[in-house]
Amino acid sequence: MGSILEKLFKAKSSDIVILAPMDGERIDFGSTENLSFLQKHLEDGFIIRPTEGTIIAPISGVITEASGVLRAVRMETDIGIQLSIVPGLNETALEPSELETFVEDGQRVEAGDVIMKMNLKEIEENRKSAVTILFLSDWGDFSPQRISEENDILEIGTPFLRLKEQEKTTG
Repeated sequence: MGSILEKLFKAKSSDIVILAPMDGERIDFGSTENLSFLQKHLEDGFIIRPTEGTIIAPISGVITEASGVLRAVRMETDIGIQLSIVPGLNETALEPSELETFVEDGQRVEAGDVIMKMNLKEIEENRKSAVTILFLSDWGDFSPQRISEENDILEIGTPFLRLKEQEKTTG
């Protein structure tokens, strides 16, 4: 049987860290953006009101869709979790001048790579919303834990969410 130190080291090394994909503020589903209708569908998601337009890959993986109607980027992470980033959540689609995508289907990205950029000034001038959702699914053996419950201000590229490997039960 290993020492407590070995167990702590193993537990920490098996955790997966997801980076904040953009600068902004995490907002609640029931906020003034009238997003409460999403709560039942997106229990494993986070909504962000961006303060800057650059969006990075929050974790390494392969882009599975970068050309959808909503101009969302979807990816499968190296551990099998599906991740979607949907900018301009309340819009049917942001225009090419409002959102530029730098990745394509099948492309490998590393955590921190720039994948999209929103033109927040133009989005605001066109009276659209830049509110963005980060949605994760297919957790597998991991459970999500926010790294900080106290601060809803996100800084791009900083640890935002920890996926903690669940202990397997034997029976």
